[in-house]
This record gives sequence, structure tokens and C-alpha cells, in this order.
Amino acid sequence: LESRTITKFIPGKKYGETTDQQVIFPIQTSFWSFIDVDSSSKKHIQLDNTVIGQLDLSSISATLIDAFGLLIYCNEASCCQSPFPVTNFIFKKSINSEEIYSITQQFQTQDYEEFFAFSKNLHVELCPESERLIHGYYLASRRVRTQLMNGPNLSAISLKILY
Repeated sequence: LESRTITKFIPGKKYGETTDQQVIFPIQTSFWSFIDVDSSSKKHIQLDNTVIGQLDLSSISATLIDAFGLLIYCNEASCCQSPFPVTNFIFKKSINSEEIYSITQQFQTQDYEEFFAFSKNLHVELCPESERLIHGYYLASRRVRTQLMNGPNLSAISLKILY
């Protein structure tokens, strides 16, 4: 994740070849979605009323959480449905809570600009826990921004321990 690539292992025996292969794909994106494919086999738990930040993230690897300090939980009834329209709807509602949007609309550059303009004008007070969360996210994102090609010299877990 820190090198912005993903490696897919292809077992040779499964496809009738004698040697295994690996294919490396570059990853260039600003928004990420994590789908726990094992969650469909787990006992269904009602999460609709769960407070943000109180979800059990033990099934998500520490590397994934360290690489992307911000997680958005999408509670989908079916793994076959994409969370993308729901995410678009959440962004739209955060900009204008009174206007009703169809969740099938695309989120355009202008919508992002409106969202950030709206966010800049909010007056908020941060509790110490919020400040630590933002500080940790800043450190993790700064680490990724400054060393995209070479990878970090110091892991995010080390930064958290030092903090």
C-alpha cells in the first residue's frame, strides 16, 4: 500500500502451468473502499445505530489502517451492490442537507469544491481526542505524500508510538 502498488499472486498449478506468477498493478486514487468479503459469513449484527468510530475494525489489517488514516464505513445489505452511490449521496448531503439528491448522480469536481467551501466556513471546537486523530492523520498522509516513490523510512505504527 505504501508503494502505491498491488501485487496479485497467480498460482501456476491452478491454471495448468508449472511456475507461479505475480502481476503488479500501480494504484493511483484519492478515495478508497474496503469490503470485508468474510463479513457475509459472520453473524449479522445490527450496525445502523452504531456511533461513528465505535465499529469493530479488528478484521481490517493494521497496514491498511496505517496507510489510510480515514475509514468510511458503508453498511450495504448485499455485497453485490456498490457502495459508490451511497458515498456520493453522503457527500451531497454533507453540503446541502435540505436538498434531496438522487444517489445515482455523479459527484463532480464542482461538488467537491462546494463541499470544501462549505467545510471551511464551519466553526468548530475540537476536543483533545479529535486533535490527536487529526494530527495522526496528518502525519500518515504527510508520510505518504513526501515519499510516494521510495516508500517511508518510518512506519505509521512507529509514528504512533513516538507520538
